[in-house]
Amino acid sequence: MVNWCPALQSTISDQEVETLEGEQELKVVGRDGIERKVKIGIMHKIRYRICDSDEYLEVATTRPETILADVALAVHPEDDRFARFIGKRVEHPMIEERTIPVIADAAVKREKGTGVLKITPSHDFTDFAVAKRHEEELEAGAFEISCIDEKGIVNGIYEGMDRFEVRKKVVEDLKKVERYGGEMKYENAQISICSRSGDVLEPMPKEQWFLQCDELHGNVRRKLDDGTIKLVPGFMDQKLRDWLDYDEPWCLSRQLLWGHQIPAYRHNQTNEWIVTENASSINLSYTRDKDVLDTWFSSALVPLVTAGWPGSTPPPVPVSLMETGHDILGFWVARMLAVCQHLNGGHLPYHEVLLHGLIRDSSGRKMSKSLGNVIDPNDVIGGISLDEMVKRLRQSTLADDELSKS
Repeated sequence: MVNWCPALQSTISDQEVETLEGEQELKVVGRDGIERKVKIGIMHKIRYRICDSDEYLEVATTRPETILADVALAVHPEDDRFARFIGKRVEHPMIEERTIPVIADAAVKREKGTGVLKITPSHDFTDFAVAKRHEEELEAGAFEISCIDEKGIVNGIYEGMDRFEVRKKVVEDLKKVERYGGEMKYENAQISICSRSGDVLEPMPKEQWFLQCDELHGNVRRKLDDGTIKLVPGFMDQKLRDWLDYDEPWCLSRQLLWGHQIPAYRHNQTNEWIVTENASSINLSYTRDKDVLDTWFSSALVPLVTAGWPGSTPPPVPVSLMETGHDILGFWVARMLAVCQHLNGGHLPYHEVLLHGLIRDSSGRKMSKSLGNVIDPNDVIGGISLDEMVKRLRQSTLADDELSKS
């Protein structure tokens, strides 16, 4: 399972995910170009009738638009309210003749919503993990059932509609068949946002390339412990440790036009992969992966590349001092330390890190090209008219609301 950004049309790593919490309203531009207001912190109750019975289980979900990809309902194995339903089947509220099983899994939070979780493995990290543990109880092909594509467009009954438009439509249609139980507030609501585009992320299963990080991070932590790495200001030391404590595999694949193409080749018949730095050794039976490496992985190589790598062996310490903004301590500094020491015989790329502050705009946001709030230093030095600055903004690709702020 990866974090997929419909706006970027690419995966992003876990560390590039921002989380919004609590009840609020979010403006989201769909792939159809229409801006919609999306409520966060609302759960919708959906009723699933027990087969051959007048009873039903009620699910509370923040994502009714994924209902077409439901493969099961899950309850906690020690929840007395639902123990008698485990092993039974329920009718799908919207797809005639489809029934799904009720399974028991300890990952279900009894106090969340109604205590019943709908399982859509193609659209949720937790659901995917639960489904994996109960694969034998699910129908064949359960992991192939998906209802939202890479652009955030829904298929099936609501073919071609935007995912957030479908959210409203599903609620309307459930009311018509008396399967909707109303709204309920969810105080601990969270929604994942792409830090680069601001779009709502779609979890989805994909074949991607990952880097195992635990050993690499452990090596850097030991260098911090013995004082080999020094940070200024010193209190940022803990911030770096927090990043290094996250040992989940790092998703390196990006579906972007720019970047270092991943040096992996798949055999056209056997699907066997070969990874090599020598493309001339690959014959026509293989096709190169079109994905590129994560930008932060490529930029982590800077200390080695500036020292002549890979054409020559870099010195034990290629850079004497790394100076950069504190906001990319994890994205860049932590990854340079981890990747470079691994590729350079255990030697660190530098021993000292100087972290500077950030220039912010009048709204407190850091200056960013994607926000359009950057002042060009050349304009500060040479001067520029207001008309020329406005003209430059209007020629940019900023969204209307960001253009107005800028």
